[in-house]
Amino acid sequence: MTSQIPAWTVIERITKKYRMVVRQKRGLPSSEPSNILHHTRLHGLRDLKDTLAEQHISTLHLGSIQKGLIGDLTHCRLQDLQRAARLQESPLSNPAIASKYTQRNLIARVCQLMAERDVNLYDVSTKEGERVLLSKVVPPETYVKHSKWMERDKVFYLEDILIEDRCQTKAWEEVARTHGIKGDRVWFAAICQAISDFPQVEADSVEQREEENKEHANETQEDGEEEEVVLWEFGIEDEQVWPV
Repeated sequence: MTSQIPAWTVIERITKKYRMVVRQKRGLPSSEPSNILHHTRLHGLRDLKDTLAEQHISTLHLGSIQKGLIGDLTHCRLQDLQRAARLQESPLSNPAIASKYTQRNLIARVCQLMAERDVNLYDVSTKEGERVLLSKVVPPETYVKHSKWMERDKVFYLEDILIEDRCQTKAWEEVARTHGIKGDRVWFAAICQAISDFPQVEADSVEQREEENKEHANETQEDGEEEEVVLWEFGIEDEQVWPV
């Protein structure tokens, strides 16, 4: 794995230099905006920050699935970061929380790059129907703040604090009795508040969206059929033999 990630100030300084060279080579004014240089349909100049991020993320992914010494070393670093972040899943599947521990090792910095680009690597060991981890539905800041006490009380899953039909949270007395916890906990109120703020999709809105998608598909099909008829008629006119 690449040994380090340069500071963004260093990357920006290098980027400014090769932007200047590109402007000179292509005869562009020095005031040419950078976003025009990096536009894929114009000059298509790659941003060094994005290039390095892609390299680090892909290298980490390959290291995590590779066998041998490199794979073992990558997994050791991942496990170390997972313990520091108090995660029950791989940091690669939840980089938003893992990125809060950038002083731990280089992988945390790569997780930061992944979080900035909304990239999550799917954990192939996850099985359908497994319980939902609280780290998946609670904001990273809230989870990092209370994860130490949640780990001590052994509360990791959404099902631990929701009633069976998931319409509301359990009473604290029930959660404490189930997990053998004595006294009150500050984290419980914070987690319940975070869960209540988590966006939920109502069934009516889902059905409405499906109906809208069907209508759009029908309209698209009708437009396509009309276009075919017009093209066919245009072709018939071209084939007619006009008198000389």
